[in-house]
Amino acid sequence: MLLVIVLFSCTKTSHPKNAIDRLNSNKAVDSFVHKQYGDRFKDYFLDTSFFADDSFLLKMLPGAKPKPWAKADFDGNGLTDILIIQRRGNNWNDGRNIICLMDSGENRVIKKSLSAGILSEPGLAEVKIINNIPMIIFYKLSNDAPSGITNVMVQNLQTDTLFFMFDDFISYNRHPSAKNNIDSISLETSGCFGACPIFELTVSNNGNATYLALNYNKDSSGGSVNGGFKTIINKEDIESLFRILNYTDFSRIRNDYHVSWSDDETATLTIKFANGIIKKITDYGMQGTFNLEKYTRNFLL
Repeated sequence: MLLVIVLFSCTKTSHPKNAIDRLNSNKAVDSFVHKQYGDRFKDYFLDTSFFADDSFLLKMLPGAKPKPWAKADFDGNGLTDILIIQRRGNNWNDGRNIICLMDSGENRVIKKSLSAGILSEPGLAEVKIINNIPMIIFYKLSNDAPSGITNVMVQNLQTDTLFFMFDDFISYNRHPSAKNNIDSISLETSGCFGACPIFELTVSNNGNATYLALNYNKDSSGGSVNGGFKTIINKEDIESLFRILNYTDFSRIRNDYHVSWSDDETATLTIKFANGIIKKITDYGMQGTFNLEKYTRNFLL
């Protein structure tokens, strides 16, 4: 972690101009996104007003100054990236999309989603420099129900400081714990009022992985998948996954999260450590924390 901070701190402030550097207006940013992604974001445009329905969220953010777009070099490769807040339609529940477009230095722009899909609930983001490193402060109104009681709307401000690490954005941990020896991780999903994928996935530290597709699972072509499957994951991917888990420090995360509505899906993440300790996190609605939502949904997409 110290090495990463040193490398970011030593990054030269001068760098070659790229296409993102030349963006200097809302219209130019919108055109750039649409040119990059065509029809996928054709109905999305910069959220330039943060509509009046977000007044509650903004009142909870003293000193925050979110903008429709902001530039920074998030991955430290010397090229400018851009954080973009988009809106579809004129109502807050029409959806908001928060993305970061990053120049890879290979004549291509890579999209990183911060909203783990499309936010139907209010969310905002802004860039701040922390320890000489550009980070993203991500704000969202969470709908965590007290003691798992459904149909009780309790909105709390969830704030995450996002740091680019492990080739993606992750909640910044100021004090990462020492390396924990992880024996295995597993993810199980339940059904919902609809076609939510139901499966059981287990990955061991030796690379052995099992996947039990129970219902509503699809392959890359959209075909239905059912039954049990086994494979071996290479050592590099296993080590990368476990580094993310150790950096996130799941021991500090609550054991239970529950949104305030009903008929949603539950994801249960279980981490077994070599010393016999087991950490189980049940997340109904899969919106417990930024890391839980982002990385749990990556299994589902």
